Amino acid sequence: MIVGEEHFHQLLLTDIRLVRRVLENPAVHSVVIRKNQGRESGASQPHPHQQVIGSPAPLPAIEAEVQAQRENPGLWDELIEIVDRVGLVIERRDGVLSYASPIGAFPRSYDVIMPEFRAPLTELSPEELRRFSRTIFRLVRILGPLPLDYEIHQGAGVPLHAHINARLYPYSNVAGTLNLPSQLVHNVAALRKALARN
Repeated sequence: MIVGEEHFHQLLLTDIRLVRRVLENPAVHSVVIRKNQGRESGASQPHPHQQVIGSPAPLPAIEAEVQAQRENPGLWDELIEIVDRVGLVIERRDGVLSYASPIGAFPRSYDVIMPEFRAPLTELSPEELRRFSRTIFRLVRILGPLPLDYEIHQGAGVPLHAHINARLYPYSNVAGTLNLPSQLVHNVAALRKALARN
C-alpha cells in the first residue's frame, strides 16, 4: 500500500459518497467496496485499484452471510469467541476487531469487523469510520505489496466487516497446500509485532 492512513481514510469517504449515489438508483439492492492489488489477486488490471460494485440482486457472498446470520443469530459472536480462544485475534481496539480468518477463502485471509455495528457503511459516524478505516489500513499496510484483495460487506443484520485475502504465492488457494494451518497462529504473532512497531 503506497498511500498513507489519511489518504486511505479519504478514499473510503469518497467510496461512501459513491455508494450513496449508487443506492439512489432503485434498481441497485446490493453494494460492495472492493480493492484488488496485483494479477494474482484476480484483478484484470495489474495496478492496484478500488471500485464500488452495485448489483440489482443480492451479491452471493453477502446473501450467504445474511442467511447464515438469520439462521444462527449468534454466529458472529461465536466466530469472534473462537478466534479469540485460539489466538487468532490480531488487534482489538475501540469497537473494531481484526483477526486471521480460519474460514477465509485463502490460507492468508483476515477479517476486520465492527461486531456491534449492524448497519450500512453509509451510517457510520465520522469517528466510527475513522476507526474502521484505520484498522483496515494498518493490516493492509503490514501485508505490503503482496497480491491481495479486500471487500467491505454490509447486509441486513450482519456486522459491518471487511474480508482481506493475501496471496503470499500465486494461486495459494489450491487446496490450501501452500500454507499449513499450523502456521496461522505464528503468522498472527508476526502481524501483531509488525503493528506494534508501526
